[in-house]
Amino acid sequence: MKINWIQQLQRQIIILIATAFIFLTALVILPTLPAHAKVTSPSSEIHLFLPNEWKSMNNKSSLEVAAEINQRLDIMRNEIGRAILHKIHSLGVYEEAEPVLFAAHDGGIYVFRFVLHWNRDLKITERKHTTVVDWEVLKNQHYRTIVQADDSTFAAKNIDELNYFFFQMLGQDI
Repeated sequence: MKINWIQQLQRQIIILIATAFIFLTALVILPTLPAHAKVTSPSSEIHLFLPNEWKSMNNKSSLEVAAEINQRLDIMRNEIGRAILHKIHSLGVYEEAEPVLFAAHDGGIYVFRFVLHWNRDLKITERKHTTVVDWEVLKNQHYRTIVQADDSTFAAKNIDELNYFFFQMLGQDI
């Protein structure tokens, strides 16, 4: 009878150790899931204007159009910021985007600047990053997208996808 009791105790200890091991393994594996599993998946397409709204913009000056674009970008900056980060640093964890700024440059180009704050969970430590993305619009048309600054250890990737993401925001045809 004493042997049965000792065997049951050993079995319970083994079960307890196995359960603790499984729990600790889950704690290590879950933080390494891709960003889209941690954050609500960002929309692959964001349109700033309805088609009829965009057509009515043809009657406005480039400055008026740029101001309207900036206002809408600023309202949607967190959604857009998540989408940008998802494209260029897919394992990053989005924190926030600063208010969108815009400025006129030579040749009629308007530049809209996104400053994104995010982090990369490295299990041992959390590293904070800042990425600056400029979207250039020329004559009320998408011109290009540039990653101006990025303090991440790993280079930004999928720049073509990012460029297309901004291209489709104005509802332009390819």
